[in-house]
Amino acid sequence: MQNNRCLLAIDSLEEVLQGDEQQGWSQFKDEGFLLFFQQVLASALCQSRIIVTSQELPVQLLEFGTRYQNFGSISR
Repeated sequence: MQNNRCLLAIDSLEEVLQGDEQQGWSQFKDEGFLLFFQQVLASALCQSRIIVTSQELPVQLLEFGTRYQNFGSISR
């Protein structure tokens, strides 16, 4: 993904999130997803683009995502 341009579309990200009715469904079930997004966002060079759709916003992504210039916009 860093050296070869590709488009990765992740539809319905909420399917890999966990939580409850009170605090929302905003934590990844598997830490591997969080590590993946951290590595992509922290990369100095990435030719690829990722489009993510979700009915829930992963709080973990927002917490560290805005620290990186590779973090795009969020539309609700």
